[in-house]
Amino acid sequence: MASIPYFLFLKAIIPHLVIFAIYARLQEEGFLSLGCGRAPEWTYPDAWGIQWVSDSGYVSGGTTYNLPNDDAYLPRRTMRLFQGNQSKYCYNLSNNAVRLGAAFLLRVYIRPGQTPPYTPKSANGTMVFKLIVDANEWSTVSVAVNETYDNEAYVRSQGDFISVCLARSTPDGDAPFINTLELRPLPASFSSVQRMSSTNTILTEVQHYNMAPLEVSLISYPPDIADRYWRNIALDDNGPFYKINLSDIRNLTRPEDIDIAPSTLFQDSWKGSPYLSFYWTQLVPSFTFSMQFYFAEIDPQVNSTGARVFNIFINGLQETSFVGPVDVFAAVGANTPYMVSGGADSDQSGTLSVNLTPSVQSLFPSFLAGIEKFTPTRLEPLTSSHIVAAVEALKSALNLTSYTGDPCLPEGYGYEWMNCSSRDSVTAILLSNSRTGGIIPDEIRSLDTLLEIHLDGSDLQGPIPDLSALERLEILYVDSTSDSYVR
Repeated sequence: MASIPYFLFLKAIIPHLVIFAIYARLQEEGFLSLGCGRAPEWTYPDAWGIQWVSDSGYVSGGTTYNLPNDDAYLPRRTMRLFQGNQSKYCYNLSNNAVRLGAAFLLRVYIRPGQTPPYTPKSANGTMVFKLIVDANEWSTVSVAVNETYDNEAYVRSQGDFISVCLARSTPDGDAPFINTLELRPLPASFSSVQRMSSTNTILTEVQHYNMAPLEVSLISYPPDIADRYWRNIALDDNGPFYKINLSDIRNLTRPEDIDIAPSTLFQDSWKGSPYLSFYWTQLVPSFTFSMQFYFAEIDPQVNSTGARVFNIFINGLQETSFVGPVDVFAAVGANTPYMVSGGADSDQSGTLSVNLTPSVQSLFPSFLAGIEKFTPTRLEPLTSSHIVAAVEALKSALNLTSYTGDPCLPEGYGYEWMNCSSRDSVTAILLSNSRTGGIIPDEIRSLDTLLEIHLDGSDLQGPIPDLSALERLEILYVDSTSDSYVR
């Protein structure tokens, strides 16, 4: 029985016809590929038609670091390191594709190299820090010297930019760093995108598996127009596998419920003997995951309905099997991509086993071409727009523009010089002895839930604006060109 970590299976299936992508000569509109720590003028067109640019125009702060003697893919040979004390450091990603409600794939690549820029805090040599997207915690990075960490998420934009942030796990934790950051538009027709919209979620810890022999390499762009990374999961190289020429895979479409998958995914299929059995461990216990499984009937001997029919069982229990048997030929015919999707719960130990078992009447064993796994996470709304507008004015007036991302969220990762009680409430400005300079902007009056303002020792200039609208204000410390005041 094969074992794959961090995986879950489906509780119910929804059939879909799948179409595959055609190779493109130019990158898709909306692609954004950032080489982190590169000089502002740096660009790099790679062999697959993807245009890489420097991250310098998308982030504030951090220092650049070259990975010496590193043979990684060129854009990954530098990093941006954030050693300061800000609560988080954020990339604001925007282009002509980023608009309210649009869906995107985000991908980070993190590699400290052979000689990392600092000694990890952990005794085991692992560097640990946080990834954040908008108001959601995305993932905890854990990476050792000369190892790599990469992660994908599917997100929906809540405005005209998406914030991807890095933060220490604790105030004295490891400094975060990043090598590359990628943004890829996702078609609205994707089942996963429609599921995000209908359930108000984002999908984190996204994984794509190609059930192919060991010699088959990574599938990505341009075969996959969304540039998903389909990884070979290193099954037994001796097979058994079904194989077919790419030219024999049909390119069929229909207007509704179309999912686009790379044609090369369906060139090989893992063949059961007669069943397929595998399991995953280290999942979140008792959690509902989302999955998509891909098939194409590429065996020429299967030429009629009922020739290959199989059921999918979860954790060995027939009562938790999929709704109805799977008969790919009956659904779409031969050499045609097909997908089933749905959700299922992990067990209390975080382990899940899957068995694809042919029916008694089936003449052929079960099979499988590819899998996608997603972790649904509730989409957290951003801090209220009137608070964001006031904080932006405050940042500009007090020379705090290096702070980006959501000012209050996620909880514990808002700006450290503010206290927020919720997305709708700022209760304190804490900038004593900050030496920021600047002035107190009139927009501070719109933060009407403020209880405390500490701006003493900030080297402010100009008068204190009328703060009578701040009816809840209890403490005000200011030494601009005037006085200090306590109420």
